[in-house]
Amino acid sequence: MKLDFISRINGFMQTYSFNQESSTQVLPCLSPLPPEVIGDKSGNFIERFSFILAGSYHQPLNHIDVAKSLSMSHRHLHRKLRVAFGMNFSQILCRFRLNKALALFEQELQIAQICEKVGFSSSSYFTKCFRREFGVSPKQYQLQLNAAIYPTELNLLSKAS
Repeated sequence: MKLDFISRINGFMQTYSFNQESSTQVLPCLSPLPPEVIGDKSGNFIERFSFILAGSYHQPLNHIDVAKSLSMSHRHLHRKLRVAFGMNFSQILCRFRLNKALALFEQELQIAQICEKVGFSSSSYFTKCFRREFGVSPKQYQLQLNAAIYPTELNLLSKAS
């Protein structure tokens, strides 16, 4: 399974052309430092990491497999991520998944479905992370979003009850 993940990612990376805009498109929720500050001589660490994250965030993902696919040790990956984003791998992955979840709320999916689609293993952990990141529970966010999208329908429903 792990070998399959690494070979699949390496195959994608060989066919993908990296550029400076790709990291800002893939990781809009994170703002990395310039490659010179990170110590990235080739200038494509962020792009390669972004590509892996964007392609695999909905699956079980760990820093060791990502580090192997980037041809570095997991400790070196941790150091680069800490310098680039000021967060560790788990924090970056969680924030990325939560931002992907925000887009799914607009599709009017149930919270359990959103949780599953973005790769959280349990809805309680998803709720905990969501509340920590955005200050409201996923249900409260969903209700606020629905009130913004359908204000007249909700007013009619509240008056009828």
